[in-house]
Amino acid sequence: MLTCKLVTCFCLAPFLFLTGCNGSAQPPLANRAIPVRPVRVRLMEDAKLVELTTTGPYIVTDESGKVLWRSTSAESLKVRPTGGGILFNGRLLSEPSIQVKLTTFGTIKLADRRYRGWFRLVKNRSGSSLMVVNHVPLEQYVASVVGSELPGYFHPEAFRAQAVAARTYVLHRMLNTNRPDWDVSDGAASQVYSGLSTETSQALKAQRSTLGEVLVYGPAGREEIICTFYCSTCGGGTRPVWELKKGFKRIPPLAGVQVDQCQESPRYRWKKRVFSKSKILSTLADRNAKLRRLGSLKSVRIHSRTPQGRAREIVLVGQRSRRATVSAEDFRYALGLPSTWFDIEDHGSKVWFTKGRGWGHGMGMCQFGANGMARHGYRYDEILSTYFPGSKLVRCY
Repeated sequence: MLTCKLVTCFCLAPFLFLTGCNGSAQPPLANRAIPVRPVRVRLMEDAKLVELTTTGPYIVTDESGKVLWRSTSAESLKVRPTGGGILFNGRLLSEPSIQVKLTTFGTIKLADRRYRGWFRLVKNRSGSSLMVVNHVPLEQYVASVVGSELPGYFHPEAFRAQAVAARTYVLHRMLNTNRPDWDVSDGAASQVYSGLSTETSQALKAQRSTLGEVLVYGPAGREEIICTFYCSTCGGGTRPVWELKKGFKRIPPLAGVQVDQCQESPRYRWKKRVFSKSKILSTLADRNAKLRRLGSLKSVRIHSRTPQGRAREIVLVGQRSRRATVSAEDFRYALGLPSTWFDIEDHGSKVWFTKGRGWGHGMGMCQFGANGMARHGYRYDEILSTYFPGSKLVRCY
């Protein structure tokens, strides 16, 4: 059995009984299925006004399910926070949160995107803004993520590998989150999720043909779902998860691998990037005001590297030899560098970032690498076992 905390409020997606994968044998069924509730995806965090459009009749409820408003037709909705609760199309609902649910099959539109499932709108602590959370069935979420994460020209086996990785990742987050209102966001900080528009034919085939399949690790009877990070382009090898993420066990599936299959990526090697020292300091100081004490920036250098060769820490030297050390990952995010795998050259008032490799954090499965392996004849299960060595592919349902 899988020894992981079970999730309540069960809701399995359509296509539950579709089986098979390109004629290959299915992975073994886990000794006990994992109950699955809808995924809670945070779409907006601090909205002053939320505009929704339903495709059909809907209801608005409170947290207990009590109906606060009912409509028999499709409508455009405007929702705002107010001191006394939430203004819903000008009607005051004296609640800290509301749920908008369709009563017939359809979608809800937000910011030009259509979403399945239903919406929960929650007033933030200040009471001046709303958080918007889409509750969507797991398998429909997986299909959207796969279509959002991969370009359409990728090999079907890469799509299947991505579907398993996306499903495993979100289940791990759902089973381990301590957030009361959401499990994942809709951007690259979690997984890219774009609603109905990215449920492409390739994504749906991959989702359906790997239905319920996840990666686990551990002794028989005590396996746990692992956290299947992935990146666009590793640049020649992936890194241990614990180099960037605290709290993760040092287990073989998360240790990184030296697999170089992503040469077809446009970011396998990237051209030099040039920044003025003043731009570097001002950009970093916008995220960390304490760095302003450096005055003008005199030098930038790599202080330490990972065993693989990626930058781990960057040292900034300012006036009067004042120094500050920042993590290379924070540094590259601030400047928009593709990865932390680079060299630094000092050219007076400018800094060159050269010999750049890869795109993304470099953990877990390399997406372009998965596609490269697929084009060389590897199946999706072989791709996954390569990037997550020692893991086991099982079906939870």
